[in-house]
Amino acid sequence: MNRRKTLKALLFLAASSPVYRYESIYAASYQRILGHMVGLILPNTADCPGGYEAKVHRFITEFVEACLAPADKKVILLGLDKLKRMGFETYKKQKQMAILVEMDAMAASNKNRFFRLIKALTVQGYFNSEIGVTKALRYNPIPGKYIGCVPYKPGELAWY
Repeated sequence: MNRRKTLKALLFLAASSPVYRYESIYAASYQRILGHMVGLILPNTADCPGGYEAKVHRFITEFVEACLAPADKKVILLGLDKLKRMGFETYKKQKQMAILVEMDAMAASNKNRFFRLIKALTVQGYFNSEIGVTKALRYNPIPGKYIGCVPYKPGELAWY
């Protein structure tokens, strides 16, 4: 009889303890926040579309869900949740940019792992997207002979 009472007490404690459960990375609010972030990290230019148009936020979502270690996934989810509670997606673009600049300064001194991860995934996702490869880099789908050393002219796009 003692065992039954103990198990009931443990189940009650486990059920009543406050456990924070994160939203899924697929939540619409997180997708909007990621969309704003990648659009500010890699904005549109006259020459090529930016991160939002390349759908980098979708790449980040899939990469976080499928490839990141659980500890890094937790960092991403905590960071997105913090931005959501701040109301990041409701701010004007200038305020959002100011927040990202502050986060970048903290990331440079290794105080903000969330932004370092997001920034790295943004660049990786952009340059692996069709837009990034064909518009931002010089893409040659069918190269000719291999030339190992080609002179670089300043201002020229990199080869892919």
